[in-house]
Amino acid sequence: MTMVQSIGIYRILCVPECRRYVGQSAVGIQDRVSGEFDALALGKHHNQELQSDYDKHGRNAFMDDVAEEVKDVAYLSAREQYWISQEVNPYNHPGDAGKSQTGGGGWLVRGAGMSAPANIAREGRPKGDLYITPRIAVDHILHYEKFDGPVWEPACGTGAISIPMLEAGLSVVSSDLYDWGYGEVGVDFLTQTEARAPNIATNPPFNLALKFTLKALELTTGKVAIFARHTFAEGAKRYKELFGPNPPTRTYVYARRVLCTSPDHPKEFWRNPGTQYGGGAFYTWFVWDKAKTGAVTEMRWIPIDLFYDRYK
Repeated sequence: MTMVQSIGIYRILCVPECRRYVGQSAVGIQDRVSGEFDALALGKHHNQELQSDYDKHGRNAFMDDVAEEVKDVAYLSAREQYWISQEVNPYNHPGDAGKSQTGGGGWLVRGAGMSAPANIAREGRPKGDLYITPRIAVDHILHYEKFDGPVWEPACGTGAISIPMLEAGLSVVSSDLYDWGYGEVGVDFLTQTEARAPNIATNPPFNLALKFTLKALELTTGKVAIFARHTFAEGAKRYKELFGPNPPTRTYVYARRVLCTSPDHPKEFWRNPGTQYGGGAFYTWFVWDKAKTGAVTEMRWIPIDLFYDRYK
């Protein structure tokens, strides 16, 4: 793929391993990516897992692309962290956002004695893996699914799912392990032994989504609605432990991408209703209905124009 000399976020894919490395550049994406591959060819890339797979598979096993062009350099690290969060198993580690920056001195080669620029934030993955669910997504699930009785939101964060459900007239129990200024704090959902409501609706931390879903199915008697990236449906482990023995009753796949954001993003990214749509990941609502039995999942698409006028 031909890449323009612009600032933004790039990705390097190792095809045999199905893993990506995400980086940023403030001086020119094409030059930055060339520098990544130069370091890999020399065996001196700072990311040892990426280096190991490069040594194993060779240059022809790798592809690169531009994930996003960014107009303001101040947003680079936030957007890099967003794109890292979209990967199931990235090469990047917590705290890596900003470390691939160059043009003022990023660190690419191990032992080069360079550090990330002081004016670029080097924040890791948000505490508790919090990515804020867009309001439009909650409107969609409430449009399609009716909940009989109270709903428990066990990863409530800032109330992004709880508040719209309360406004829709539902009784909602909200809790979270971390304090985001909303709900009951200090509740570790994965250690709970009793349900606080017959239904659960949540956008769980992606790295814990399987455990969250299994726990929700263990505790509830009504419905479980999980908002997650569509790639949650992939993987041998998830199929073996969840989707094979207990497939969802219905899935709602977004025909138009919606955007989950971190509280570390500039406020306009998640407060402006116009940012309800966009982003680089495909999201899906996975719904298990305990009142329904059978091994066939009904797959539906959420139309691109459903409630669009509310948030465009």
